[in-house]
Amino acid sequence: MLHRRTFLTLCAAALVSLPAFAAGDDPQAIVAAIYKKATGDVGGNFIFQEHADRQKYWSKETTALWKAADDRTAEGDQNPPGFDPVSSSQDPMIKDPKVTVKERGKDTTVIQASFLTYEKKGKRTTVLYDMKREDGRWVIDDIRGTVDGKWWSIKQIVRDWD
Repeated sequence: MLHRRTFLTLCAAALVSLPAFAAGDDPQAIVAAIYKKATGDVGGNFIFQEHADRQKYWSKETTALWKAADDRTAEGDQNPPGFDPVSSSQDPMIKDPKVTVKERGKDTTVIQASFLTYEKKGKRTTVLYDMKREDGRWVIDDIRGTVDGKWWSIKQIVRDWD
């Protein structure tokens, strides 16, 4: 028979380990959290500005491509991508984000985020997050969107960065 104290200790241990696993277990929740933070004064660059941030949110492949692009960037020049992919703009101030699952697979998922920006008053912008399961957690493999009807992809931008 399990003693009450042993049972409570086991429950507490399980609860302590849950947040780290749960935080990376729902791709829609991850993207929703990005937009919740980006609606404040922070903007979306917190998920890509620093290499440590990329390691937290991005796939190993995209993180490596991005680091290589940073290494190829001349000192004093702007590092990739040259804009805020979370807002698909130069103005990361967004409002009214809506985050939905567009496609769901076992190990890959596409999350759609749409929102309003101050520069496109009244017109919603849509950005797609290609998510994949890596090392037991969901990470961003790519962010894609359009500007003036032309598609962009973070993974392609950092791959081609000169």
